[in-house]
Amino acid sequence: MRLPPLSDLHHQWKPLLCYVVLTQAYSPYRRTIRSLAYCRLPQGKNFTSRLWHCFIGRPHHRARHIALTTAAASGGAVGLIATDASVGSEEEGGKAKSGGAIVRRVDGMDKADVDDRTYRTIWLGNGVQAVLVSDPTADMAAASLHVKVGHFQDPEEFAGLAHFHEHMLFLGTEKFPVEGEYKRYLNRHGGRSNAVTWTETTNYYFKVAYDHLHGALDRFSQFFISPLFNEDATDREVNAVDSEFYKNVQSDQRRLWMLTKTMAHPKHPFSKFATGNLQTLSNEPHKGRDVRAALKQFHEAYYSGNAMKLCVVGRDDVEQLEKWVQEMFSPIVNNDRPTVFEYPVEPFSYQSLGKKYQVVPIRDIKRIVFSFPYPHFEDFKETKPDMYLSYILGYEGAGSLRKLLVEKGWAEELNAAPYFEATDFNIFRISIDLTHEGLQHLEEITSLTFQYLALISNAPPSQALFDQIAKLRSMKFRFSEKIDPASFATLVSRNLFDFEPPRVLSGPALLTKWAPEDIHELLDHYLIPRNCIFTIISKEFEKHAQERPDGWKKEKWYGTLHREVNIDPKKLRDWAHPSSIHSKLTLPPPNDLVPVDFSLRCDQESPPADAERAATDGGPGEAMVQVSARRLDEDRGGGGGGEDDFPQRFRVSTPGESGERTVEILHKMDRKFRVPKGHLYLQLTVPSSQQNPASYLLNDIFMQLLGEELNPLLYDASQAGMGCQMDFYSRGDITISVGGFSEKLPLLMTRVLQAMQSLLTEYKNVHLPPPESSREEEDDDRWEDDDDIQEGLTKGQARKQKLLERFETVRQKEKRRYENSRFAESYHLASRSVNEVLNPRGYSWDQHISFLSNPRQCNPEEMARNVQESLARGDITCFVSGNFHREEAEDTARQAADVLRIDPLLEGEEPVNRCVELPLASGTPGGRGVVVEKTSVDANQPNSAVEVHFQVGLEDLSFERDLLLDLLDQIAYRSAFNRLRTELQLGYIVDTMVRSLYGTRGFSVRVQSTVADPLALEQHIEGWLVKLRQEVVDMSDQEFLNSVNGLLAKKTQRDKRLAEESSRMWREISLRQFVFDRKEREAAVLQDNTKISKKRLLALFDEHIAKTAPSRRLLASHFWSIPHRESHDKTAEAHAQQAGDKKAGEAAAAGDGGVVLRTHDDIRQFRRTRPLHPARPLR
Repeated sequence: MRLPPLSDLHHQWKPLLCYVVLTQAYSPYRRTIRSLAYCRLPQGKNFTSRLWHCFIGRPHHRARHIALTTAAASGGAVGLIATDASVGSEEEGGKAKSGGAIVRRVDGMDKADVDDRTYRTIWLGNGVQAVLVSDPTADMAAASLHVKVGHFQDPEEFAGLAHFHEHMLFLGTEKFPVEGEYKRYLNRHGGRSNAVTWTETTNYYFKVAYDHLHGALDRFSQFFISPLFNEDATDREVNAVDSEFYKNVQSDQRRLWMLTKTMAHPKHPFSKFATGNLQTLSNEPHKGRDVRAALKQFHEAYYSGNAMKLCVVGRDDVEQLEKWVQEMFSPIVNNDRPTVFEYPVEPFSYQSLGKKYQVVPIRDIKRIVFSFPYPHFEDFKETKPDMYLSYILGYEGAGSLRKLLVEKGWAEELNAAPYFEATDFNIFRISIDLTHEGLQHLEEITSLTFQYLALISNAPPSQALFDQIAKLRSMKFRFSEKIDPASFATLVSRNLFDFEPPRVLSGPALLTKWAPEDIHELLDHYLIPRNCIFTIISKEFEKHAQERPDGWKKEKWYGTLHREVNIDPKKLRDWAHPSSIHSKLTLPPPNDLVPVDFSLRCDQESPPADAERAATDGGPGEAMVQVSARRLDEDRGGGGGGEDDFPQRFRVSTPGESGERTVEILHKMDRKFRVPKGHLYLQLTVPSSQQNPASYLLNDIFMQLLGEELNPLLYDASQAGMGCQMDFYSRGDITISVGGFSEKLPLLMTRVLQAMQSLLTEYKNVHLPPPESSREEEDDDRWEDDDDIQEGLTKGQARKQKLLERFETVRQKEKRRYENSRFAESYHLASRSVNEVLNPRGYSWDQHISFLSNPRQCNPEEMARNVQESLARGDITCFVSGNFHREEAEDTARQAADVLRIDPLLEGEEPVNRCVELPLASGTPGGRGVVVEKTSVDANQPNSAVEVHFQVGLEDLSFERDLLLDLLDQIAYRSAFNRLRTELQLGYIVDTMVRSLYGTRGFSVRVQSTVADPLALEQHIEGWLVKLRQEVVDMSDQEFLNSVNGLLAKKTQRDKRLAEESSRMWREISLRQFVFDRKEREAAVLQDNTKISKKRLLALFDEHIAKTAPSRRLLASHFWSIPHRESHDKTAEAHAQQAGDKKAGEAAAAGDGGVVLRTHDDIRQFRRTRPLHPARPLR
């Protein structure tokens, strides 16, 4: 058969369709059809797109029954409806079917070398597919179920219905009709749950103590069999959805996402409003809006067995898991509905692409985003061209787009990756965070971005680079360790939509097929200017919109101010075909950090000590390796256990300029997880860094500059399975940690420390320009970036100039970060005030902003001086964990001491961190305690919040009181959720927590609300606490024991991977506690009913929490939205006028009594009058 020419293809769809269906010999048309699927050809675009999806893009669907419905005979739209004939067909008479038989079973799974779990995949007769995972060492079980339905399937009259439906499934089923029973069961047994509604899928998951999986599955499965959708629950829960919407209404991430959706074709479901609110979900049966009926119809239409993918992880064997799943999930009805969605139009019209959108954010964000939509090609799941391009575009070393933009002072960050995936299209996105100067050079940045894409396109795709990426992916998969069981179950159930066993785990992770034509397909046809949505985000547009409002408009749901701007077609063509490519842009070189040695030290004999090697070699550096090593602590944590259980603790000393430099080492070689990985932690205790906010901020800026200096190295390290984190803590610690594949971790740590010393030396030699030199004059003298050396400057002078510019970039970035922090969610800001009161060195953001705004105080010279002073004296602690011998740990410590050259602290110089002691509430006016009053700076923030904190006291060395506090928190969380959120509908954010600061612990309750102000919220919390106490009193012995056992299950969870164990041990080391057997000690206390009992829990409550508690130390942090503040102040003013007393009005505004703190000066004065709790005892 002679194939028709491309130009005629869309007119000859019927012969082509027959040819494809009957012979499946479509390969000559493969690229043609794929190109047509996203081209704007008249009448043919929808058909060719659908043709690709049904026949070519999904080869495993070729055996499906295909029904074709045509519209008009002349070029009409073609609809394809696919129905799976393999399982779950309809019964006679068209009735939906549920089935208990298992129609297929597959054992095994492609998995990591160290994965000891057993896998089985089953297909139930009703179409439900389930992966069963038996983990004999699991202490927590989990399940996740994905349904192929999301907000894309919302009916037009009820935006957000899929999300609302997700909420409603938690509120009672026929078998378990009591609201909250499911979450109460999980809470009693150490578990948790959640759900997420996406565009085309909805996910429900939980985890629970392994021996309570059966009960949890029973309750969970009923969600999908017989939800109640009670009328009263429906009326209440819509308020929770509305509160969730208003929680996010000031989130720039949500606002920008919704704005992107509005750019889509209005008839495509991507344009829909996903969350829903009272307006879209209102229940008005008299107007024909019966939301409860809509929920039931939605459930019946979409919650079908053949659209569900399940994963269950438990300690039980796969036979038992199979029995439970068959028993509990077989009653799910199978409607045999299509699971491949078809939409009437393309997501983005030709007219909406190649345009620029200017957006005003809430926070001070400066960013340009290039979004490239492209068809969802099924075979891209195998060839993954987006992964190849992400690697190149996201590269941060020499020759990269990011490095060039950063060197020019135009950019702070660059990210390139697939951003979104749906049935019919994906989005690839390049996002660049800009500096203030970068915002003035948008055209140049855009040009350079497309120059880099042209460079990639012009060069043939590199199989060597592909093989390197494939090797890295394979390496990471081969040695991937266990993760949280709920996260793992969620990953597996999601992957089942794309990969069949045994490739459910390996399919998404591995690169196995080299297809350069797919790279060119994505790069040449879709990552082009004409197919791009250009989004520029800046607060500076706000002024433009005020001065020239024409064209500016607000997005319907979140109110995001934006405008659409056409781009000159010639400019688009010039970007698409650049006349030249910047000389500094090159493709990534090979990665020299890729490990090759995966041997395990625990299987080897210990290597010879460094001293022996040096004596044998007689090489240089002999003085440095004359090591004095001695054990400090044979106890290794003060509990039972052998040498393999806890780190060994010792010191090494090396010669220094003013005597010996000593490093404390803790080392633990891994014999448990048996992976070629490790973790190196280095803690520098430098108390001079915490003297004042200036010292803290300058040291913090230096650490960020160091991170920027190391970016090329750290990017290569991250791609090679290693990571680095550098943290500066206000308590006086600098922590540098590296982790991942162990072979080159010591090299990575050494390079980081060398870079730190080198950068500090460079900044010490940088001198500021004369004060009269203006920023504009400096800009005029800036060198051309095509040259390595600025005209008129030496290479050294050019380097100094770049260091000054980098400092300025980071200074502005930090200032912007603190300014943006004031626009955080209200409950976060309420918690911030609690920390500000309790921390004796708590500084206000205004102080930070003021310092960062003053270049005479915050400049490179001051930074270098502060950092040099901080690093002059300090103690070094090194923890080496994983695939390392003790001798290697000693080498690492010696190298660190030699590079850093820090003199040790003298006795008494160690930093002491303590917490402010709150006054007894009974001793404050009205017995109310301490109240912090803050008001939002954001006029559009609708949420107020409160955190009520009860200070209990210093950590209990016997663990008893601390565990009682943890138990109270576990019981209180579910109670608070039911009362304050579900029943009273105060807001979406309701939680409780145990707060710890410098070893002082307390109990906190947080609520965020649009319907109640902070005073009302505090009153509701006080009322709920009375109910909470009664709930504890009314608990049966078995219910109380269940709660204790639930806490025990949480406390005794095994470390699932080396990183968890290392992190847990590092926490003990960094806080100088060294209680490595904390889990065992806490378990012993929890199992002792003379120490953990209902009587003792009530005694704790009555002593510290109750309204009349003699030791009640209360801090209430009120964060007011402006509407709530204005409304309350009007009421207070009216009271004052009636009473004729101004002070009475002020008292009414703040509530009755208490020590009221309104400003940072108030807080600072309060802290000066208060004693401090003792410091955390060191062990």
